[in-house]
Amino acid sequence: MRPFSKLIFILAFCIFLPVFSQPLPDLPEKQFGQPLNTQNDEYNPIVSPDGRYIVFQSNRPGGEGGMDIWISENIRFLDKEIPAEWTKPVNMNQNIWEELKRPPAAGVRKPNLFNSNAFEGGISILFDSNNAPSEIYFTSTINLAVGRSGFEGLNIYRTIKDKKTGRWTDPEHLSEINSNFNDKMPAISPDGNFLIFSSDRPGGYGDFDLWISVRNPKNGSWSQPKNLGSPLNSSESEILPFIHQDGEQLYFSSNREDERKKFKIFRIFLKYKSALDNMLEDEEETEETPTTKPTEILIPKIDQSSLLLLPKPFNTDKWEGFDNEGISFDKDGIWAYISSNRSGGEGQFDIFRFQVPESIRNSYTLNFKGLVLDGSEKTMIGLDSTLKIYDGTKPANVITSKRIGGDLSKGKPSNFATTLQTGKVYKIEISSPGFHPQEDILDLRGNIGKNRKVYRTYVLLPIQVGEGKTEETKIEQPIENQKPNSAALKVIVADASTKQIIPDAKVTLFTPMNRKGESLVQDADKKSFLIKKLPDNDFELFATASKYISESINIIQKIFPKMEL
Repeated sequence: MRPFSKLIFILAFCIFLPVFSQPLPDLPEKQFGQPLNTQNDEYNPIVSPDGRYIVFQSNRPGGEGGMDIWISENIRFLDKEIPAEWTKPVNMNQNIWEELKRPPAAGVRKPNLFNSNAFEGGISILFDSNNAPSEIYFTSTINLAVGRSGFEGLNIYRTIKDKKTGRWTDPEHLSEINSNFNDKMPAISPDGNFLIFSSDRPGGYGDFDLWISVRNPKNGSWSQPKNLGSPLNSSESEILPFIHQDGEQLYFSSNREDERKKFKIFRIFLKYKSALDNMLEDEEETEETPTTKPTEILIPKIDQSSLLLLPKPFNTDKWEGFDNEGISFDKDGIWAYISSNRSGGEGQFDIFRFQVPESIRNSYTLNFKGLVLDGSEKTMIGLDSTLKIYDGTKPANVITSKRIGGDLSKGKPSNFATTLQTGKVYKIEISSPGFHPQEDILDLRGNIGKNRKVYRTYVLLPIQVGEGKTEETKIEQPIENQKPNSAALKVIVADASTKQIIPDAKVTLFTPMNRKGESLVQDADKKSFLIKKLPDNDFELFATASKYISESINIIQKIFPKMEL
């Protein structure tokens, strides 16, 4: 009679993770219709970072006259995978009108109107950490009737929300930025450090150019505006700048590509390599130029090689003869909002929303580090291994991990580190002589922002693990991968001598609460069993197979900690 053979367990820990990059919802082009859009103009939309509010200019009925600034709320903003539903827009004067109906308190002056009977538009908003507006910059004309001073032509104004009272201050004329020419359409940077605007003042390249002014962090004053130069500016007009939430992308509209002077939307990248005083590096010092070095802040330079005309659906074909002006994004970068007079709208300029394709998403450098551990030790230590990282476009990037010891349970120790670029899917192969290899997939596409980190822990199990052994195996170190939803265990039953998988094996899981046991279901390939959710307590695995000696293994586990991103 042929003696029974021995079988062994091959165990591999897995981590089930939430998708690191959120898949983009496949939503079509959206023209919102009423009540957001009307037969009048809805222009220059600015969406809040969380997508809850949209602010825009319009000459719809119900305002002060001419162009006014309006606001609407998306009541579905928490669910980004369904179409937005906008409430009926409210004039930005609404709260002021209500306040003016009441007698003012003693010593309190009645507020001036935000919107006047002249022109208000070309807006930009600085949002606070709670996604609430804290400063609003807009374009208007002199209107002495409402106490709005200024220079001739269009001027840029600012209003600030009082944190104590919740009221907006009377619009302030930015005299350091404005000139006796038309200064309009400001774009404040997400950090509030600089302002880009459109102006037809002398010293430009064409009709309207984009200029920049930097705010002094000590006293809030603004530097002398400087032209952003070519190729951003052209012999035609550049208007409606918008600075992306990442601070690296500048969007604007220009009519340079169309003999009929129709506007299209462009993008160019900003680079940060100098401080506030370098704004004047190409100017001679004068009596007005301070010789003391101001507080240094990073300011942008134009990446001249990065100019891009946006594709459809952001722009229409030239032969259609439509204008595409003004663009903004929510913080996740899933959707872009533009104003256009293209067909399919309610009237003149309307607000449209488009899904942002992967092809024009910005790519950020991301730090990737972690631990490769030796799973053969009772107290696991770092293991010498090779990590091959593939992105499908070039040969593998090969890095190594180093053998390290000590207490690896505290913080996020690492024995490998590298950088990756968002916008790609990476395959990582981890191997070490004498150990079972592992693979991992990192999907870094979708709405991943700047300054993100990925931390992974990989446990490599020796090829001989569990052979001929029945003693308990103790796992001293937890498996630490980024924000696990649940840990899992892959169980393979193999011949102890040949290491070949036994396809007809059966595995039963026993816990202190279930001594009758639970039969594990074999995967479709008949190669492994997967415990998708580990028991809360210690457990035992018992394997049987025809013509093999039954084998068991005890797993004593620690609580898996929650990991911070």
